[in-house]
This record gives sequence, structure tokens and C-alpha cells, in this order.
Amino acid sequence: MGRALAPRNLPMQRRALQKREMILSVTAKLLGTVGQDDLTTIMIANKTGISVGTLYHYFPNKYSILFALAERWLKEIDRAMDDINNYTLDSTNLRDFTNFSIDRMFTVYTNQEGILPLVQLMSGVPELKSLDEEHDFKISAIISNIFKRLNIASDPVVLTRLATTWLEVTHAENILKKLELPYRVVNLCGGDL
Repeated sequence: MGRALAPRNLPMQRRALQKREMILSVTAKLLGTVGQDDLTTIMIANKTGISVGTLYHYFPNKYSILFALAERWLKEIDRAMDDINNYTLDSTNLRDFTNFSIDRMFTVYTNQEGILPLVQLMSGVPELKSLDEEHDFKISAIISNIFKRLNIASDPVVLTRLATTWLEVTHAENILKKLELPYRVVNLCGGDL
């Protein structure tokens, strides 16, 4: 049986929404510094400046907070994907589209504190993994449609493979850029991007 991941209360008032966001922001920072194994609800409550009881008013456990943090990050990715999907393709080529999409997604990665541990959790915790897989499927469908509009391919199988590759490569590149590690992406059109 899985962990309870639903928040206890979905706040309606501004002050409660701000407190929930503060819990998520503090959790993201702690996730980046102490990691998931050492992260506790007591630590989150202390760093947020609230009691553990108040924290439990919003979230039943640590994994519920991490699930909400993942959902928040994925919503930011959705906004970026809307921008990417609305990118004017009429007078563009694959290189320009790729540069735009990578830059737009990098903004989302840059704004997320604790991104590496969060990504690791999303691939390791079953409840987060299913959320991640559903989201990846949605992104692949959008990118597949964009590649079709760019006349890269028409075969749905090829489009799906290309979209999945785009998803994995841009994800990896953005993680490397976020960690300020050397990276180099070579596109299939030839040359560095």
C-alpha cells in the first residue's frame, strides 16, 4: 500500500497559501542541502518557523510534501511547454526551435531549488515515479506534434521516439547546466547548439 500523498488541507486563504508555499520552498532548499534521507518533517517545520502540528495540518508526511513539490515543478514545466508549443514554427528551423526550447526549459530548472535530489526522488519513489511518467508522456505528445509541424517526420512511431529523445536530452542538458558541469549537445543537423 502506498503512502498518503494528498495534502490534508488545500488552503483557500492567502495567508494559508503563503504558508504552504513557504513549506514547499523550505523543503526544496533542505532537499538540496541535506538530501531526502536526512530530511524530516521536524526539520522542515523548524526551518519554516512553524510547529510540526501546523505542518501536519497541511501535509500528512514528508512524502506528501515532496509530492506537492514535484507537482509544483511539473506545473512550471507545463507553463514552459505552453510557451514552447506556441513558438512560431512557420519561419524557423530545428536548430532555432531547439535553442528556444532548451533555453525556456532551463529557466524552469534554474528556478527550482533542490532540483537534482527532486529528480532522483521522482525516478525512485513509486508514487512520484508514476507522476513523472504521466507527465513525460504528456510532454512527448506535445513535442511529437511540434516535430510533425516542423515536417521532421510523419510516422507516429518515429515522432514518438524523437520526442522521447528530445525529452531525455533536454532534461540531461538542463541538469548539467544547473549543476554548472561541462556539457555539449551536438544536434543531428550538424554542429554544436
